[in-house]
Amino acid sequence: ERGNKLGAEKKLRAACAIRPPVPQAHYNLGYFYHLEERWDEAEKALLKALEHHPDYSRALFTLASVYMEAGRLDRAQTTFLATERLTPSAPGVVRRHSIVWTAALRANTVSTPHASTAPSPYRIWGAWTRRWCSTARW
Repeated sequence: ERGNKLGAEKKLRAACAIRPPVPQAHYNLGYFYHLEERWDEAEKALLKALEHHPDYSRALFTLASVYMEAGRLDRAQTTFLATERLTPSAPGVVRRHSIVWTAALRANTVSTPHASTAPSPYRIWGAWTRRWCSTARW
């Protein structure tokens, strides 16, 4: 459904309904919402993926990114550290970026409604996490 966001969302939702215990279906829906900056919906879908597969590191990392971009910094940092425990082969990447960006964001602001009105570190972080999620080897 290239370019048809509504059609893509319908198909992703249908995949979740057809195969509810499959975490990848919920992850794909959550990632779609993440890209659309629909934080609450992304959180729900990603938590559903983690409910079915608690060690799903990609879902956990994306959830941490959602928390970060939504301005929920304490939850973001906790979730990043949980991701690091699941992906010991890349601890420096997760730790460095979670701690550094959390500190940078706290220096600028404590609460921002969403990335489009946020200070530049939020926007930079969002672009970095979307790029890293799409290229990382899990």
